[in-house]
Amino acid sequence: MAEREIKTTIGTYINEWGNSEFGFKGDKVQVHEDFVDRFDEFNIDAGDEVVPERVGVEVISPATASKSGSASGAESKNDTKKAPAKKS
Repeated sequence: MAEREIKTTIGTYINEWGNSEFGFKGDKVQVHEDFVDRFDEFNIDAGDEVVPERVGVEVISPATASKSGSASGAESKNDTKKAPAKKS
C-alpha cells in the first residue's frame, strides 16, 4: 500500500481494503495500490490560502433614509407635485 498525505482541504480515496474513505489536509493515509495514480492526479496543493482584503462600506437602512430625506437624492413622497384637478 502507498502512504500519501492529503494536500487538499478534504480528500477522498480508496483505502487498502478497497473501501471509500475521506480525510482532511495533512492526514497521512494508506491508498490502495490500484488507485494511487488517480489519487495523485487530484491530490494537488493549491498553494497558500489567499485572504481577501476586507473593506468597510457605509450602510443606510430604509428607515433611516426615509426620516432624513432620500439618500439617493430622489424626491420623497411629500415633495412630489401633483397636477391640478380638472374642472368639469
